[in-house]
Amino acid sequence: MVRFRLIFSVILLFLPAYLCGCGSPERINWRLKQGDIYSVKVHLISDLSMIFGGVDHKDSEMQLNCHVKEANRQQILVEATIASVKASMSSLGKKFSFDSNQAPDAKPDQAPDAKPKKRSKSEQQQTFTNAFVGLKGKKFTVRMDSRQSTTELVKMDPLIKKAAYAGAGGSMIGGDQVNMLLAEGNLREYVTSGLMVGPDAATADPNATWEGRGSVLVPYAPVTATVKSYAVESIKEQQDKKVAVIKYDITREQTSTVSAKPHKPTKPSKPSKSRRPRRRVSKSTFNVDSVKGQGNLTFSLDNGRPIKLTEKTRVFVSSRTRSRRPAPVKPDSKKTRAKPNIFYTIQKTIEYMDN
Repeated sequence: MVRFRLIFSVILLFLPAYLCGCGSPERINWRLKQGDIYSVKVHLISDLSMIFGGVDHKDSEMQLNCHVKEANRQQILVEATIASVKASMSSLGKKFSFDSNQAPDAKPDQAPDAKPKKRSKSEQQQTFTNAFVGLKGKKFTVRMDSRQSTTELVKMDPLIKKAAYAGAGGSMIGGDQVNMLLAEGNLREYVTSGLMVGPDAATADPNATWEGRGSVLVPYAPVTATVKSYAVESIKEQQDKKVAVIKYDITREQTSTVSAKPHKPTKPSKPSKSRRPRRRVSKSTFNVDSVKGQGNLTFSLDNGRPIKLTEKTRVFVSSRTRSRRPAPVKPDSKKTRAKPNIFYTIQKTIEYMDN
């Protein structure tokens, strides 16, 4: 009897520790193994609204084939290959399209003349084609720290690298669109969905909340840092799988805009000896005033994979004209015109599929 009591006391002593060890919380994190293969379908839409919508509409689709090259306690390396690209745009009545599966040929753009002439529609279509042609089959590699929420691009084909760090520059016919599709922040999100990996990932609990960092890029505006505030909305069964439904809000980070590429300081120009008045040179740009968006992410807890991400963001911008000489101000002008409400609506859909 005494022996039985002793054994029972020992069981009671170690039972809480045993239960805690076995009942570790389930986490919303990638479970990637070396050799894993999966595909990602991306659909990105950008729509500029000024007085009315549809002023500048851009639609891009891309499929990535991803291969986990390395997965250990230190890092996870995922190599992504662009399997296909489709793109279209409509701007001020002009429409252009591209499909990598039709294998169009790249041709040199029209050489600039002393007096540039208006290009034909076929020449403009060729410019749009040249912006995307050659991307099919190109690769880039994303590195994920297995304990932190950090991801980085460590290997990129030169053609992808050029677009990833170009910012919103490039030709207004295709150039800015490919830069937005392949922006450095977007490439990382396509492969990882922006989620942490390892033990630092969020728990699969309806009360779980956390923050992440991202960026947004729209044509003719600088790369802007964003904050994503996540919350697990529910844990449920979906198509015989246990999934977590995650909602998140997107706002602009309080810090300044992100530089797409470091710039070398420019040397001060020498004063001109000519006394003739210079012509006014103006350059219109967009400054990002605010960012407001919402997203929804469905994550499979059974497979340790995201299933689908949908996101809609409005990026409010203001137009600024830089001039070498300021325009003269009329002394009698007291009324100021209200600035037009200009914003981009960015819709992003990312679907993840096991091969």
